[in-house]
Amino acid sequence: MSRPVKILLAAAGCVIAVAICCIAAIGGGVLLFNEAYKTDDRISISVETPERITEGDEFEFRMVVTNSGDSDLTITEMDISESLLEGTDVISVDPEPVSSSSFTVIEEYLEYTFDPFTIRPGESRAVTLTLKAEFDGLYRGDITFYNDRLFNQQEYHTSFRIHPEE
Repeated sequence: MSRPVKILLAAAGCVIAVAICCIAAIGGGVLLFNEAYKTDDRISISVETPERITEGDEFEFRMVVTNSGDSDLTITEMDISESLLEGTDVISVDPEPVSSSSFTVIEEYLEYTFDPFTIRPGESRAVTLTLKAEFDGLYRGDITFYNDRLFNQQEYHTSFRIHPEE
C-alpha cells in the first residue's frame, strides 16, 4: 500500500472516530437530559380558590401537593407562571420560602425555593399564597413543583377569574 493511501485511510479513521465520539456524547447528553428532566408521577397537585373573587378581595390560592407514590417525596422548589398572578399582589407564601426570584423561559415565572419538606406516601401538604385581587380578568398559568431528585417535577395548569368590583 502506498504512503498516500495509508495517510488517507488514517485520516478517514480519525474522522470516523471523531464522528463516533460526537454521536456518543450527544446520545449520552440526551439520556442524561431525559433522566434529569422528567415528570415525577408521585406528585399530584390540586388547587383550591374561593368560588368568587372580586377586585379588592384578599384570598387564599391553595395548592395541595399529594405523594401518590410508595416512597417519601421531598419538595424543594415551586415555579409559578407570572401570567397566573398578574392580576394580583402576592401578600404572603406559606410555608415561607428561603428565597424567591424570577426567570424567563418562553414566559416569566416566579421561583420559590423552600427548606425541603418531606411528604410521606399517601399524604399531602399545602402551599398557600395569600393574594390581593387587583384587576378583573381571567388569569391562567402553570405551577410546577420540584422534588429533590435533579429536576424531577410535576406541572399543573390552572386558572381563576377576578370579577369587577360591584
